[in-house]
Amino acid sequence: MTYCNFGTILASVCTALSPAYIFFAAKCVEMSRMEISLVVFIGNYMLNLPHQSYSLYTEKPISWNDMKYLILVGTISAGAVITYYVAMDYLYVSDLIALGNAHAVPTLLLSYIILKEKSGVLEVLVAFVSLGGVVLIARPAFLFGGTAASNTRSQDRMLGVIIAMLATLCFSGTLVLSRKIKSVSASSVLTCAALQGAVICYIYIKLTAGKFSMPCFYDFIFAMLAAVASYTCRILMFASLHFELPSIVSVILSGQVLTGFIYDTMLLNTVPYATSYIGGVLIMLGTAGSIMAKSWKST
Repeated sequence: MTYCNFGTILASVCTALSPAYIFFAAKCVEMSRMEISLVVFIGNYMLNLPHQSYSLYTEKPISWNDMKYLILVGTISAGAVITYYVAMDYLYVSDLIALGNAHAVPTLLLSYIILKEKSGVLEVLVAFVSLGGVVLIARPAFLFGGTAASNTRSQDRMLGVIIAMLATLCFSGTLVLSRKIKSVSASSVLTCAALQGAVICYIYIKLTAGKFSMPCFYDFIFAMLAAVASYTCRILMFASLHFELPSIVSVILSGQVLTGFIYDTMLLNTVPYATSYIGGVLIMLGTAGSIMAKSWKST
């Protein structure tokens, strides 16, 4: 088996498993989204601790300049996870996953603002394909009528879309700023994000609820399964990048949109709008097209 095929397999497995952590989190009944996020952050930290401990003896010390960006990336990455889980209260799992992959437009904007990278016409066009998918999933009332936006699992669907896009913006910021700290390992970034996310969640819970209430047994199991699933997907993604081109891996990972709809329909017994399916496909095509356009530009 060649390295190329092995990397493709790892990326495909990651794509198939990626909606699992959202599915497990959705199964939690009594825990709040911030409590779920806290358990997930602690779980990710504990799972990554052995590798991080080993890395301390094998990697060079992190410079102060890289440390500043590492703290910033960790904070933004933690914000992406938290807002992602909060958006679950307002959106179907498939819609949430689709919006989470609509990072083509914000990534182009942030790359231009922060890294001064200019994008070609083709990159901009395919980014707007993703934007069209976001509009179809959001179903704004001024386009789909007065009752379209309210006839869903939540009366605040548009709020869920805004929160999900905020998570996408944070994810894009993580991608762009990570290029500033290429010398720092992914393990260090994950550890930093887990620690900062746990602190943010704990402070929020302390200020709003007064204390962290112990979840019931089933909620705790599902929250830990969400932590294991999210960490496994991260490991599979990073491992696939060692054997396959980043552009190929990114195109394969855009298939998360389709697996999200499969999870929603078969496991959660929910049927999203037809426009959500169309919007999800547009987002997937826009993401894949943006990656391919960037690859062609670099050759």
